[in-house]
Parts: sequence; C-alpha cells; structure tokens
Amino acid sequence: MEEKLKTEAVEVPEDLKESPRERRFTGRVIFIASLIIALLFLALIFVYTQSKNAKPYVTTLPSPTPTPSSAVTPGSTDDWKKYTNTDYGFSFEYPVYLSIFKDYLPQKPTGIADDSLRISSGDYKNDLQLYIDPQFGGMCNPTWNFETKRNGPGIEFTKVKGKTNSLPDGATCSTFYTAQIITPGGKKLLINFGYDEKNTTAEKDFEKILSTFKFTK
Repeated sequence: MEEKLKTEAVEVPEDLKESPRERRFTGRVIFIASLIIALLFLALIFVYTQSKNAKPYVTTLPSPTPTPSSAVTPGSTDDWKKYTNTDYGFSFEYPVYLSIFKDYLPQKPTGIADDSLRISSGDYKNDLQLYIDPQFGGMCNPTWNFETKRNGPGIEFTKVKGKTNSLPDGATCSTFYTAQIITPGGKKLLINFGYDEKNTTAEKDFEKILSTFKFTK
C-alpha cells in the first residue's frame, strides 16, 4: 500500500509578514543600491579610460625679451671705483677686483711704509699701495717703471723696463709696477702695484689707473 505524502502549508506568523509598504521600500533600497554600484562602476571605467588617453601637460613659458648687455667694454673703466684724497689733492680709479681697502695715509707725511694707502684683492696677490714721501727702499726692481709728468689736471707717462734683480741666494721678489708722481705741493707719491703673474690684465690695469689720475687742487 502506497503511502501518500501530504504537503502541508506552513503559515508565517502575522508579525513576520512584510506589509506591501515594506516590500515597496525594500525594493526601492535594492534598486538605489544597485544604481549607485552601477554608477560607481561606470565612473571607474571613465577615469581609467581618461588616464590612458591623457596627454602629458607641458607648460610653455614665454621667451624672455632681450635686454641690452650690461657688460663693460674691454678697456673701459665703467665698473671701476674711485679714490679721492682731499689732504693731498688727487684722485684716481682702480679695478673692482681690488676689494680690500685700507687708508692709513697721514695728513702730514711720515715717510714710513705703514702709513700708506693699500687696496688689495681678497687673496692679496694683487696689491696697490701708495706712499707719501717714502723714506725707505728695497732690493727688488719693478717689471716696469712708469715715469710721469703733469699734463693739465692729469698726468702722462712713459714706460721704462725695470732693471734685473740682483739678490742673495734664496731670496725672491714679487712682480710689480711702480710710478712716482709729484703733487703741486711738491710731495712725492710712490705708487706700487704688485700683481699675480696669472693676472693677464695687470699691466693694462696699471696704465688705466695712471690714466685716471687727476689733481684736484
């Protein structure tokens, strides 16, 4: 005798049943969540596509407008500094690489070496010194001796080759140029320019120093 299986319906308690309003709300939530996920997915695809196709950003700066060169013309003294002494009435110009300035010239000459004007480069390899009525000498002769005479407010000069140095064994001399100038008051100015042998413009620079020398009294 065959047994018949009977399926009995299971009734859900009333408090667990969803109302039509709740079912509609649940459906809306699922729809909105699905929509958000779809939009995020599309956004990711869009960003990825743009990054693949993007061209590198290059900033193009405008070309600078050419300006007139401020370089000093070779042979000029446009960038030189000027020294003026009112006690003895003279002035001259000197190159800017002579940057260390020490003015110990006395109002009245003493004749000693320490009472001098000294304008030097930072390493002292180029050294311009000026003395008033010096009462000292030395064993070293200049490379060139510049003989000067007054010409109006300035001076004119001629170059005379310095004598060969005669020194004791082991003694050496620095290279330098020299000039003596007589002021209107009869004072003797001794100007020495010691220079580094690597300074290829030293001779021209000393000539320009002398060419800018002016009497102010």
